[in-house]
Amino acid sequence: PPGGDWPEPRTGASMVYDPETDTALMWGGRGYYGLLSDMWELDASGSTASWTELAPGGDYPTRAFATAVYDASHDVIYAFGGEDYHQLADTVLCLDMDTMVWSEVTPSGSEIAALTDAAAVYSPDYRAIVLYGGQGYHALPDQAYYIEPTGACEINVTALDPGDGTSPGGLAGAGIVWDSEDDVALLVGGQSYYKLSESIYSLVP
Repeated sequence: PPGGDWPEPRTGASMVYDPETDTALMWGGRGYYGLLSDMWELDASGSTASWTELAPGGDYPTRAFATAVYDASHDVIYAFGGEDYHQLADTVLCLDMDTMVWSEVTPSGSEIAALTDAAAVYSPDYRAIVLYGGQGYHALPDQAYYIEPTGACEINVTALDPGDGTSPGGLAGAGIVWDSEDDVALLVGGQSYYKLSESIYSLVP
């Protein structure tokens, strides 16, 4: 098991992985007694992995089930949506890894609705983020977004037209990966209105 002091038990934490440094960053989530805002680094670069608690500055994301993506081209982490104590979050947060400071981002382009438990992946081929689905206040939005970073903690958002393909119809809690060989995002599993999904969908930005 990893060394160091361990984070307390939680659900709905956000986590990203940086392959260049072989480290993972985790923050937030819901613990036994409420929402959490602590941030931890899991360093797996050595012979034994080890946890270390971090103390970034700025506006801290105290929320659970936010969707996190690491933008390798600008060395920043974006957090989309999630759950506060009494509402769904409709803001985008960004952690600049150079300064280790959180800030709220004002995207240009399309508006991203308040949501939680969405799926998102960074495409190194497009140097952009694909965001899909999640849980809204009254529905599972069947909407995908193409999010293009234009600088450190700067993004332009385009709501994608579903086109002529077969839409998932709205999913929360799905997994998503980027397939560089075929230039598509692969959406796996998740929960629809009436059942758990057994399908795999491909999304071409």
